Amino acid sequence: MAYPWVFGSRTQRVFKFSSPDLVCNGLPCGVDRNDPVNGADAVFALNQKRFEIASIAEKASASGSLQVESVGVIAVPIQNDLGFSGITPYSFDSVPLGETIRFTAPARAQNVPFAMWLGCDSVINLTLSSYN
Repeated sequence: MAYPWVFGSRTQRVFKFSSPDLVCNGLPCGVDRNDPVNGADAVFALNQKRFEIASIAEKASASGSLQVESVGVIAVPIQNDLGFSGITPYSFDSVPLGETIRFTAPARAQNVPFAMWLGCDSVINLTLSSYN
């Protein structure tokens, strides 16, 4: 990254990646990448890596989180056949987006009857039920 004042310039900032194919304030925004000393072509470099960068970004955003809590009682067992089972309060941070998760919980916990599921997120197709 080049800072104009380092080169004795008082030009304003230009919010572009360097590329000799672009013009910034009447001058090229970069230097031909084949110049072994001053080559500055970030547009070319990023284009060479764009698919690799995109695959990393897709993987990072391909999961969500899940939180299950109980009100009025603690340590309610919840069950699931995909490995999202545990005791409330329960959280899991790597739920694949689009995954359908079906939970079951006891009809009674600590002699308190199950009342309802709240906050089900239809985006991740969460389906919940209680069992007897």
